[in-house]
Amino acid sequence: MFEPFILDAHKNADRLNVSNRVSFDVQDIKVAVVELTGYDLVLFGSDTNCLGTEDESIIRVGECLNENGYIIYETAFPTSHPFDKMLESAGIKIIDKIIHNPKRIKEQNFYNTKMIKKRVEELIKTNPESTGLLKEYVASQVRECADLEEHFIHATYLCKLFEKRPNIL
Repeated sequence: MFEPFILDAHKNADRLNVSNRVSFDVQDIKVAVVELTGYDLVLFGSDTNCLGTEDESIIRVGECLNENGYIIYETAFPTSHPFDKMLESAGIKIIDKIIHNPKRIKEQNFYNTKMIKKRVEELIKTNPESTGLLKEYVASQVRECADLEEHFIHATYLCKLFEKRPNIL
Protein backbone atom coordinates (compact mmCIF):
# COMPACT_ATOMS: atom_id res chain seq x y z
CA MET A 1 0.00 0.00 0.00
CA PHE A 2 1.14 3.49 -0.76
CA GLU A 3 1.56 5.16 2.64
CA PRO A 4 -0.16 8.48 1.73
CA PHE A 5 -3.34 6.53 0.89
CA ILE A 6 -3.37 4.97 4.36
CA LEU A 7 -2.73 8.37 5.95
CA ASP A 8 -5.69 9.76 3.97
CA ALA A 9 -7.87 6.91 5.18
CA HIS A 10 -6.99 7.72 8.80
CA LYS A 11 -7.75 11.41 8.25
CA ASN A 12 -11.12 10.58 6.67
CA ALA A 13 -12.00 8.23 9.52
CA ASP A 14 -11.19 11.00 12.01
CA ARG A 15 -13.22 13.53 10.02
CA LEU A 16 -16.22 11.16 9.95
CA ASN A 17 -15.85 10.31 13.66
CA VAL A 18 -15.45 6.59 13.00
CA SER A 19 -11.77 6.13 13.78
CA ASN A 20 -12.66 4.17 16.92
CA ARG A 21 -14.60 1.64 14.79
CA VAL A 22 -12.25 1.07 11.84
CA SER A 23 -8.70 0.02 11.29
CA PHE A 24 -6.48 0.09 8.25
CA ASP A 25 -4.13 -2.82 8.16
CA VAL A 26 -1.72 -4.00 5.56
CA GLN A 27 -1.96 -7.78 5.59
CA ASP A 28 -1.33 -10.71 3.33
CA ILE A 29 -4.85 -11.60 2.15
CA LYS A 30 -3.92 -15.29 1.98
CA VAL A 31 -3.21 -15.22 5.72
CA ALA A 32 -6.11 -12.93 6.62
CA VAL A 33 -8.78 -15.21 5.10
CA VAL A 34 -7.55 -18.03 7.30
CA GLU A 35 -7.19 -16.03 10.52
CA LEU A 36 -10.30 -13.81 10.39
CA THR A 37 -13.51 -15.65 11.34
CA GLY A 38 -16.99 -15.18 12.74
CA TYR A 39 -18.12 -12.17 10.71
CA ASP A 40 -21.77 -11.42 9.85
CA LEU A 41 -20.83 -9.80 6.57
CA VAL A 42 -17.87 -9.72 4.22
CA LEU A 43 -17.60 -7.04 1.54
CA PHE A 44 -15.53 -8.48 -1.26
CA GLY A 45 -14.41 -6.94 -4.50
CA SER A 46 -11.69 -8.71 -6.38
CA ASP A 47 -9.81 -8.13 -9.57
CA THR A 48 -6.99 -10.61 -9.12
CA ASN A 49 -6.64 -14.36 -8.73
CA CYS A 50 -4.47 -14.15 -5.62
CA LEU A 51 -6.85 -16.49 -3.75
CA GLY A 52 -7.47 -18.79 -6.72
CA THR A 53 -10.19 -18.70 -9.33
CA GLU A 54 -13.15 -16.41 -8.81
CA ASP A 55 -15.32 -19.11 -7.24
CA GLU A 56 -12.44 -20.33 -5.05
CA SER A 57 -11.85 -16.74 -3.92
CA ILE A 58 -15.48 -16.21 -2.89
CA ILE A 59 -15.47 -19.47 -0.94
CA ARG A 60 -12.23 -18.53 0.81
CA VAL A 61 -13.52 -15.13 1.92
CA GLY A 62 -16.83 -16.80 2.83
CA GLU A 63 -14.98 -18.91 5.35
CA CYS A 64 -14.47 -15.69 7.36
CA LEU A 65 -18.25 -15.65 8.01
CA ASN A 66 -20.27 -17.08 10.85
CA GLU A 67 -22.83 -19.73 9.83
CA ASN A 68 -25.52 -17.12 9.03
CA GLY A 69 -23.18 -14.63 7.35
CA TYR A 70 -23.49 -12.98 3.97
CA ILE A 71 -21.11 -11.85 1.27
CA ILE A 72 -21.63 -8.67 -0.70
CA TYR A 73 -19.58 -9.31 -3.80
CA GLU A 74 -18.82 -6.62 -6.34
CA THR A 75 -17.39 -7.82 -9.60
CA ALA A 76 -17.06 -7.28 -13.30
CA PHE A 77 -17.14 -10.21 -15.68
CA PRO A 78 -16.92 -10.66 -19.45
CA THR A 79 -20.26 -10.21 -21.18
CA SER A 80 -20.15 -13.80 -22.47
CA HIS A 81 -19.42 -15.40 -19.07
CA PRO A 82 -22.21 -17.49 -17.43
CA PHE A 83 -21.37 -15.95 -14.06
CA ASP A 84 -24.49 -16.89 -12.08
CA LYS A 85 -24.14 -20.55 -13.09
CA MET A 86 -20.49 -20.54 -12.04
CA LEU A 87 -21.41 -19.22 -8.59
CA GLU A 88 -24.22 -21.70 -8.06
CA SER A 89 -22.15 -24.67 -9.25
CA ALA A 90 -19.52 -23.68 -6.67
CA GLY A 91 -22.12 -23.85 -3.88
CA ILE A 92 -22.75 -20.13 -3.63
CA LYS A 93 -26.39 -19.11 -3.26
CA ILE A 94 -27.34 -15.84 -4.94
CA ILE A 95 -29.83 -14.00 -2.72
CA ASP A 96 -30.02 -10.88 -4.88
CA LYS A 97 -28.02 -9.03 -7.51
CA ILE A 98 -27.81 -5.68 -9.21
CA ILE A 99 -26.52 -5.28 -12.76
CA HIS A 100 -25.11 -1.77 -12.96
CA ASN A 101 -26.07 0.61 -15.77
CA PRO A 102 -23.17 0.87 -18.29
CA LYS A 103 -23.80 4.60 -18.81
CA ARG A 104 -23.57 5.16 -15.06
CA ILE A 105 -20.36 3.11 -14.90
CA LYS A 106 -18.81 5.32 -17.58
CA GLU A 107 -19.87 8.49 -15.72
CA GLN A 108 -18.48 7.12 -12.45
CA ASN A 109 -15.21 6.11 -14.10
CA PHE A 110 -14.86 9.62 -15.56
CA TYR A 111 -15.42 11.20 -12.15
CA ASN A 112 -13.11 8.74 -10.37
CA THR A 113 -10.35 9.29 -12.92
CA LYS A 114 -10.67 13.06 -12.54
CA MET A 115 -10.37 12.74 -8.76
CA ILE A 116 -7.46 10.28 -9.03
CA LYS A 117 -5.60 12.68 -11.33
CA LYS A 118 -6.19 15.54 -8.90
CA ARG A 119 -4.94 13.52 -5.95
CA VAL A 120 -1.94 12.25 -7.90
CA GLU A 121 -0.91 15.82 -8.71
CA GLU A 122 -1.08 16.63 -4.99
CA LEU A 123 0.97 13.54 -4.13
CA ILE A 124 3.59 14.37 -6.76
CA LYS A 125 4.15 17.73 -5.05
CA THR A 126 4.81 16.08 -1.70
CA ASN A 127 6.42 12.88 -3.04
CA PRO A 128 8.33 13.89 -6.20
CA GLU A 129 10.42 10.72 -6.04
CA SER A 130 7.23 8.75 -6.83
CA THR A 131 6.26 10.78 -9.92
CA GLY A 132 6.84 7.94 -12.40
CA LEU A 133 4.92 5.42 -10.31
CA LEU A 134 2.00 7.79 -9.76
CA LYS A 135 1.74 8.80 -13.43
CA GLU A 136 1.82 5.15 -14.49
CA TYR A 137 -0.92 4.44 -11.95
CA VAL A 138 -3.14 7.08 -13.60
CA ALA A 139 -2.41 5.70 -17.07
CA SER A 140 -3.23 2.16 -15.96
CA GLN A 141 -6.51 3.37 -14.42
CA VAL A 142 -7.50 5.04 -17.71
CA ARG A 143 -6.70 1.85 -19.67
CA GLU A 144 -8.55 -0.33 -17.18
CA CYS A 145 -11.64 1.90 -17.23
CA ALA A 146 -11.82 1.76 -21.03
CA ASP A 147 -11.55 -2.03 -20.98
CA LEU A 148 -14.14 -2.39 -18.23
CA GLU A 149 -16.60 -0.08 -19.99
CA GLU A 150 -16.33 -1.91 -23.31
CA HIS A 151 -16.07 -5.59 -22.42
CA PHE A 152 -17.56 -6.25 -18.99
CA ILE A 153 -20.79 -6.45 -17.04
CA HIS A 154 -20.63 -4.84 -13.61
CA ALA A 155 -22.66 -6.43 -10.85
CA THR A 156 -23.12 -6.55 -7.09
CA TYR A 157 -24.27 -9.81 -5.55
CA LEU A 158 -25.66 -10.65 -2.14
CA CYS A 159 -24.62 -14.25 -1.52
CA LYS A 160 -24.46 -17.02 1.05
CA LEU A 161 -22.45 -20.18 0.96
CA PHE A 162 -24.51 -23.36 0.83
CA GLU A 163 -23.79 -25.63 3.79
CA LYS A 164 -23.05 -28.47 1.40
CA ARG A 165 -21.06 -27.38 -1.58
CA PRO A 166 -18.63 -29.06 -3.93
CA ASN A 167 -15.09 -29.31 -2.65
CA ILE A 168 -13.35 -27.09 -5.18
CA LEU A 169 -10.53 -25.87 -2.93
